[in-house]
Amino acid sequence: MIIRCVLVAVSVLLVSGIAVAQTDFGADPARYLKLDWQAAPAGPQTAVWGHVYNDFGLPARDIQLLVEALDETGRPVAKTIAWVPYILAPGTTGYFETRVPPASSYRVSVAGFSWAYKDDLDFGIRRRR
Repeated sequence: MIIRCVLVAVSVLLVSGIAVAQTDFGADPARYLKLDWQAAPAGPQTAVWGHVYNDFGLPARDIQLLVEALDETGRPVAKTIAWVPYILAPGTTGYFETRVPPASSYRVSVAGFSWAYKDDLDFGIRRRR
């Protein structure tokens, strides 16, 4: 009887562990990180700046934004990656700014990020170089 209980308990733990491992928090960054941005001429280039809002229950770190300059047909003519140099706690925002060549329009999207867990949080300003 004890062996059966132990086997059932181990089975339940294994199945629940598999279910947790299959959870993919990074599949759709737009679901968790919201963007608010604008663009304006800045000398020979265009400045694109704005905020990223963490709309999820875990802190986000290493946030990379893809900033694209688009031609009249909507095709990218230039791209750059802007880093958000902060760990964003749930419900907070982080500022970003970058420069791109002048274009007809621009597009900003989340290119990548990581969730920060308790064992790797420092909540300090972390600049990428």
